[in-house]
Amino acid sequence: MRRSVFVISVLAVVMCGPAYAQQYTYKDVYNSPIVGSGALVMFLVGTTVADAAGKVVSGTLAYHTTLKLGNGHWVLFGERTPVFFYPNGTVRIGTLSKQAEEMVKGRVKEHNTTLAIPGGQFALFRGGTAVTFFPDGTVASATLAEAKTLPAADGTPRLFPSGARVGFNRNGRVARLGQAADAGGSSPFDGVWHTTRQHKGCCSYSASEDIGFTTDASSVTSSSGSFMGKAHGTVTGQTLAMVWATGQATFVLGADGKSLSGSFSSKDGHHGSLRGSR
Repeated sequence: MRRSVFVISVLAVVMCGPAYAQQYTYKDVYNSPIVGSGALVMFLVGTTVADAAGKVVSGTLAYHTTLKLGNGHWVLFGERTPVFFYPNGTVRIGTLSKQAEEMVKGRVKEHNTTLAIPGGQFALFRGGTAVTFFPDGTVASATLAEAKTLPAADGTPRLFPSGARVGFNRNGRVARLGQAADAGGSSPFDGVWHTTRQHKGCCSYSASEDIGFTTDASSVTSSSGSFMGKAHGTVTGQTLAMVWATGQATFVLGADGKSLSGSFSSKDGHHGSLRGSR
């Protein structure tokens, strides 16, 4: 009888212990070299896009990972979030980690990150939100974690509230809310596409809609449309990789320049194929 009680007690400790962060098997993740530096980073299997040399240009991080910016600074990015790299291996787009959460006076305090912005200034940006970086490592667009006075487009100082999504020009002025940097860039994907997406393996749902792509001067492509909403991404050759709050998608441009195909996946488990024309 004592033996039985002892076994039950041990099982109770194992089953009722603290909840740990998501764990993966070796089948779920793999160590892969990123473009430029060749540094090894752990990605979720099936999420990476590689260049002709097999180096990763974008993918979903398996764990909280410290990565390098163009100014030499190292920043912690969140687990299970997409990241896009410049050709030299520095981060172009990533989601700041909010791992270091703590209770302060009974409330959760998120981990936020101080980053350089153009013009030699610094600002505190919100953990768990996406940031687009210029090649020099300064912020092109991000979400403020606290109110901050910044120069508006006309140079006039303006107080921007906590939670504001701000986009900067190269001179450090806030170009506009919700977008990054100067206009004027371009990519072969720019324009309006009539797309159809087909869910596979999760359900049989399909839908069609027009999706628009525009690219700014920092080579960041943004989208419009109800499917991805305000997604952001980068073009590598004939491939466009996009990420938004709840998912990611990859598009490949057809040889005729008027068609595309690709795939998508979302955090709620839905995934499938995409095709489009213009």
